[in-house]
Amino acid sequence: PSCGSCPTMSTNPVIISRDIFYPKLGENLDYFIVSDVMDANSNHDYRQYWHLTPGSVSFDSNKVTISPNLIIAPADKNEISNSIDNSHWISYTYGTRVNAPIVEYRKNGATESYDTVIFPFKNDQPTILINRLNVFEGANQISSDKASSLEINIDRNEDFKDYYYVSHITSLLRNFGDYQTDADLIFVRKDLVGNAKKRIIFKKGSILKENGIDIVRVAGSNIIVDSKISLASSEVKITGTLNAFRIYAPLANSVTLNGNPLNFVQDGDYITESVIILCSLNNAIIKKQDDSIYNNGEPVS
Repeated sequence: PSCGSCPTMSTNPVIISRDIFYPKLGENLDYFIVSDVMDANSNHDYRQYWHLTPGSVSFDSNKVTISPNLIIAPADKNEISNSIDNSHWISYTYGTRVNAPIVEYRKNGATESYDTVIFPFKNDQPTILINRLNVFEGANQISSDKASSLEINIDRNEDFKDYYYVSHITSLLRNFGDYQTDADLIFVRKDLVGNAKKRIIFKKGSILKENGIDIVRVAGSNIIVDSKISLASSEVKITGTLNAFRIYAPLANSVTLNGNPLNFVQDGDYITESVIILCSLNNAIIKKQDDSIYNNGEPVS
């Protein structure tokens, strides 16, 4: 309102923010998660529109949109209303137009949020079920406009279950489902049985636990961990300023930091730094690296 040339905001303004997460999982496994937060002091009628290409479109019993080569799955199926408008059109060439549907999801309230999975596919159409997980700070449950957490079940030729968490405000230590973290964003992919992690993405925090057990523990700043896990190997990419780490990566064969190879020690199912701080006394840092011991960088016996 103070920029001079901006339109005058109403007496009942809304601040809208959008986060889009694209994990780059590989062909036929990729999808997008769109998290929208609308922040206002009084009620509004919020309408979220998805403009589709020509073709038939329908909803399943969970209000999931099914259209040619695209699935749109909302998290809050019990809190939204949905409709299809087939009266609109798009033009591929000059002087022509064809009907194209628009899907609408509607909510009413003051501060509200949408979390939506957008899943493009070629031939193997997935069945998607999203469950919103409650997020807690200590014993207090917080609303989805402060932090969103989803359990995403994908049923197709290659079945898997994903867990997604994003903080919309200052990140604090929070619990959701079986997990605990202080990160800005978490993504964990498991097989359908749920006992094998296939992908871990961790953004800007210090800890991720599952059922009280460390999955990622790092020290530094602006750290992002991307770990691909298979039955034969684990590939871990770390970016940011890293001081120490302990990351679930069984059979790790490749670890990089900011694109450069990183020395590490395999400790059971975890990798840790190859430089171990033994103690700190009177500003003297004693470290063990390989089979040598250093005092402030100088070798000692």
